[in-house]
Amino acid sequence: MIAAENISIGRGVTLALRCTMCHGARGMSKANTPNLAGQNPERIHKQLSDFQARHRGSEIMAPHTRSLSDQDMRDLLAYYAYLPRTTPPTLGSN
Repeated sequence: MIAAENISIGRGVTLALRCTMCHGARGMSKANTPNLAGQNPERIHKQLSDFQARHRGSEIMAPHTRSLSDQDMRDLLAYYAYLPRTTPPTLGSN
């Protein structure tokens, strides 16, 4: 992995802190929200862009995406793509 990718992933970790309440600390949700770990970056980018442009409505996602720059999105995508896709946790597990 090149240094630029490591920096992007590192920035993505920090940006993802605002996502943990719904999408889990490592991108695996304990709630009824999408798991982001190991997701296709283009798919996440499309969803974030749609929320940001208000093509897709969500009272929860709109404020989180509104302030994201293009670089922020790329960093989040790099982080979530970097994470291994694992079995989702079961509801009610610790």
